[in-house]
Amino acid sequence: MRTFETELYKFIETRHPQLFPAVAEKKQLDDQLKAALDAALKEFAGDFATRRAAAA
Repeated sequence: MRTFETELYKFIETRHPQLFPAVAEKKQLDDQLKAALDAALKEFAGDFATRRAAAA
């Protein structure tokens, strides 16, 4: 689980750098921000699963 979390933070910081500042600025998740986070999480989860399967 630690690997997933660490890589997720790196992924968001590099591929979706606007997300963390937007969350910090708004201090709440509106529909647009929720959708952006959901899309980023789905993208990362797919990439992560593919990399883990290839490494096995």
